[in-house]
Amino acid sequence: MALNLLDPAQESLKSSAGIGPKSALASAEFELSEEPQTLSKDPLPKERELVEFRSYLDHLIAEKMQRQKDISNLRRETKKLMSCLETIPITKEPQRLLNARKFLLTRENMHGLRMLHDEMAAKYESLKQHIDDTRRKLERLWQCLETDPTIVEKFEKLTSYMTTFDKLFAEHDRCETLRRENMKSFVERTRHDIDYNEDMQKPHECELDSLKQFNGGNEQIFQMMLQRQEIWDRMLAPENKSNDPKRYNNQRGKLLEEEKERRCISCQLPKIVTKLLEVCK
Repeated sequence: MALNLLDPAQESLKSSAGIGPKSALASAEFELSEEPQTLSKDPLPKERELVEFRSYLDHLIAEKMQRQKDISNLRRETKKLMSCLETIPITKEPQRLLNARKFLLTRENMHGLRMLHDEMAAKYESLKQHIDDTRRKLERLWQCLETDPTIVEKFEKLTSYMTTFDKLFAEHDRCETLRRENMKSFVERTRHDIDYNEDMQKPHECELDSLKQFNGGNEQIFQMMLQRQEIWDRMLAPENKSNDPKRYNNQRGKLLEEEKERRCISCQLPKIVTKLLEVCK
């Protein structure tokens, strides 16, 4: 006959346990979802079996305490990461992993919580990398655009990660727009920083030769792209005029000409696109 719990009559086991073995064992096995350990009631267990059982119970209690500690730490760290990412758990499973009060200390639950923590940690590190990269790009743009130091200082004080990234991204977009609008002065400032010497001449000559070869080898494609763009612009021209209220005044045969042009374009455009795709293969 086997029992999942100790016989209350076995006083020697009770005294060696120091706590109620019956309740402690049942609680630990249930919460940890471990296989129950049994002792024989008839015949009575030997001393070696009692020692092994006591060791097993101590192991379960220690494992339970460790998992409780790990869960508390993982939940706290995961919530902190989500706060930095300015996100909250939306689906039921993350909500359960982070907030459920009746949370069994099973291996499956521990694995799910660790996976959620690792996912948030990866997103956090990726966000930090994006922020650092954007800051480096901005430092170069600010320098070349001679940005007001007060603006630079304002962005240097940003600390909240997700909000920081959004603001840095918007500032980077603004500076890139200014750079494109002032390309000539931007290039001149960049050239000013270059140390002109023979070592610099060689890679520039190699790059120039590479660009010439690229343009020469793809000249047909560039010409066809120009033709395609011209045809496309011709196709859009009548559509842009369609909203003109004076379009029907004193036009006479103008509408017929537009229809003829539209039919011509409908034939030319597919042909040039087909040729272009064939050349690009």
